[in-house]
Amino acid sequence: MAGDWLKVELTLPEKPEVIAIADSLGMSEDEVVGKLIRFWRWCDQQLISCHAPSVTLSFLDRHIGAHGFGQALVDAGWLVVSADGLEIPNYDRHLSKGSKTRVLATERKNRSRNSHTSVTEMSRSERDETVTRAREEKSIHGPSTRTRETTGPDRKEGGGKGSRLAVHVDAIGPMADAIFQACRYRGDNGGNLWGVAALLESQLGEITEAEVYSAAQGAALNGRDKPAHFFKCLDESLHKRGYDLTDLLRQVKIIPQWPQKKPYREDHS
Repeated sequence: MAGDWLKVELTLPEKPEVIAIADSLGMSEDEVVGKLIRFWRWCDQQLISCHAPSVTLSFLDRHIGAHGFGQALVDAGWLVVSADGLEIPNYDRHLSKGSKTRVLATERKNRSRNSHTSVTEMSRSERDETVTRAREEKSIHGPSTRTRETTGPDRKEGGGKGSRLAVHVDAIGPMADAIFQACRYRGDNGGNLWGVAALLESQLGEITEAEVYSAAQGAALNGRDKPAHFFKCLDESLHKRGYDLTDLLRQVKIIPQWPQKKPYREDHS
């Protein structure tokens, strides 16, 4: 689960969406905020991605205790009815584990600014430790077990236009394994899953592990062709930030060769 707290903005009661929901249901804005917190708490406890398969608006109305509340969320743009259930827009931004990690990181930065020791006064070892800790907090499979080569992964192959960033297969094995498991995929047609692991290691496109995890969970829950579903979900997420997943994959090279098989472990639970 994402944790035992929710990210709620101080301006929530005055948001136009809350006012619209209150008007449509004949409630006060304070009542709507309470219902929203109950709804988001359910999302936090029961969902692992933006998808809520088989969940209906009538269930939400019963759970929240307000007839028409689900449709009011849809009308406000805070809920989407899909073919197989419901979807939560901007789930990764507000409700996922990655979103909470970003909030905590912001709080740490603010505390750091107010402390006597500024970031610019940190020693190199302290800065490296801070970066490492932040990466481990957002790891798709818990504390990072990856070892990043200082001279290998960042080496450009060729040079000039069309050059690609080389990442060694041993450096991305654990991450690839985590993506395979998150997708619940056991086959060998996972070349793009390996490629995304390489993009995370190389940091091309500034892809977040929260985005990858959300796409993997979507594939695990809904995808018949899980690698294809994973690729589509992640590509749609990246397009919102102006990136194309196919173009990014062309910029990275896995050495000694691009794997076309499952990672090291044969059995994925």
